[in-house]
Amino acid sequence: MNKANLNELADLLDDLPEPEFDIQDWTHECGAPACVVGHATTLESWQAKGRLWFGDPVFDGCFGVEGFARWAGINWGVARTISAAGVAGAACRFYAVEHLGLITPKIAAAALRRYIAS
Repeated sequence: MNKANLNELADLLDDLPEPEFDIQDWTHECGAPACVVGHATTLESWQAKGRLWFGDPVFDGCFGVEGFARWAGINWGVARTISAAGVAGAACRFYAVEHLGLITPKIAAAALRRYIAS
């Protein structure tokens, strides 16, 4: 696990205004980052080997969840849960909420920190 990258992402999420966050999309319609993975693409540690390409996160030649997994140094299943990509139940358990619509940037940051500490 790349704790430095995940902590940097948690710090960014802690300071992020709620309207700039949407767990259910990589990006907003305007192309701005939306979800946890989308916002990871704005960090220097991501941009060293990755980018946002036509609205999809790419890191080290891998798209989406796989790219996030490589950047975070975690397995694909955990990365998928963090991104909430098609796994609403698992994501709700990870973020400790009843449904995805309740996930705010601060809740996401706290969940990442719990994961890092585990």
